Amino acid sequence: MYRKTKNFTISIILVSTNLCLAQHRNLSSDTLLHRIKVMYILNFPDKMPVMTENAVVDPQKVEGMDNLLDSGSVNIANLLHVSLISVLKIKRGTRLLTLNEVFNSYSIPPQCRSWPIKLDDEVIDYPETLFISQNQIDNVIVVKQAKNHFVRIILKGYLEIKKEKKKNEVRMGNNRSGGPKQ
Repeated sequence: MYRKTKNFTISIILVSTNLCLAQHRNLSSDTLLHRIKVMYILNFPDKMPVMTENAVVDPQKVEGMDNLLDSGSVNIANLLHVSLISVLKIKRGTRLLTLNEVFNSYSIPPQCRSWPIKLDDEVIDYPETLFISQNQIDNVIVVKQAKNHFVRIILKGYLEIKKEKKKNEVRMGNNRSGGPKQ
């Protein structure tokens, strides 16, 4: 028991030294919003726990979830510059893919694997810490634009949300024009 606790404490310290950057995201309304960051502790039944900010886990593969809200956890969250520490108890037999496994599954060329990684439209920090359920991925594509190259992991439901958002923007644009012309 002491050894597991010691290893877990060392993991927390190592992760905290690597993940101490807060991010800001500019919104279209020119307001500055702090991005809510959650540090996940993935608690597997048959292996050591893993800490990551980049967890996309199928809810049906989660046995339980606890948000750590005691004063010690809040202090650790402040050190890590995250809003919340959440423990996900993963069901036995669940397999989560790492970034390299995603690359291999979707045949991403080796020269593209060092490019920035986007989950839908968000560039993720520390993509090497990604843990994702296979069934949460819709597609993985390589995007080569004039000055911008990246790998996009498209999550299930993303395209439908994007279409709905575009439809709402068109509706809002029509409402701003003052209505139909007479």
